[in-house]
Amino acid sequence: IGEVSTALGIRQHVLRYWEDQFPTLKPLKRRGGRRYYRPEDVQLLATIDRLVHQEGYTLRGARQAIEGGEGVATAATSTE
Repeated sequence: IGEVSTALGIRQHVLRYWEDQFPTLKPLKRRGGRRYYRPEDVQLLATIDRLVHQEGYTLRGARQAIEGGEGVATAATSTE
């Protein structure tokens, strides 16, 4: 979680909170409760961060956009 937090510039407690708020965000938990974020988890976190902090979505709105495919499609387009 520390590496992802540093790479994305998002505090660790925020990442943990987002895990509760976004059912699609499920990092693997290793021995001792350590989180292992896969590349798709990191991409989802970047999308959530963009929606909430740059586009002004609420967490609920961001969750609905992602579940509807709206936020993920926009993120895929912006990375190409």
